[in-house]
Amino acid sequence: RKWSVSELIRSVSMATCSTQAAIQTAYDNWKAGFSYSGGCSASATTNLATIPTLPATAFTTGVNLSFTYTVTDACGSQSCTSAFVVAPATPIVVSCPLSVSLPTCTSDAALQTSYTAWVAGFTFTGGCIATTNIASVPVLPANAACTGASLSFTYTVTDASGSQSCTSSFAVAATTPIVVTCAAAVNLPTCTSDAAVQAAYTTWSTGCSFTGCCN
Repeated sequence: RKWSVSELIRSVSMATCSTQAAIQTAYDNWKAGFSYSGGCSASATTNLATIPTLPATAFTTGVNLSFTYTVTDACGSQSCTSAFVVAPATPIVVSCPLSVSLPTCTSDAALQTSYTAWVAGFTFTGGCIATTNIASVPVLPANAACTGASLSFTYTVTDASGSQSCTSSFAVAATTPIVVTCAAAVNLPTCTSDAAVQAAYTTWSTGCSFTGCCN
């Protein structure tokens, strides 16, 4: 009796980041598609037990399986070949902004603009259903223009394949505290001349000074 193996086993090609459940279902259907009809079934044997197994990490590492299905009986053999392919996930690549160091007396507006750009610089590409910790980036203190700031953040991106990280910092130099100096008190005696009074006053008024502060 004539017999033949199935010629309808279509090769399977799945996109990157397909879920393991979807891959498993597709693989099971692919495997079930290897069949034959005819021949002397009492003596026919197949090599289906040697079909390549599906790796548990196929949804991240990808897979490229090929199987030549062969059925043999006393009259000879028939074969057909099919492939099962899952594209591997693109590896995660993280990118952190350059560290920022701002001088003392930088304005509040300039600080905020620089900080916003710094936070936006934490990015990544690749991965499958990746998550990040960007929500935990340190906030900019409200009084950073006066007290300064020293922020550091390690940005981490994670998917089923693992994690990738990078670190960047954001620093603002603190304002030098104000230090005031007052002139020594002056007490002139009666009948001091106008010229002497004026000279003493001028010296006294110029003796008040300060250091530090912004603007």
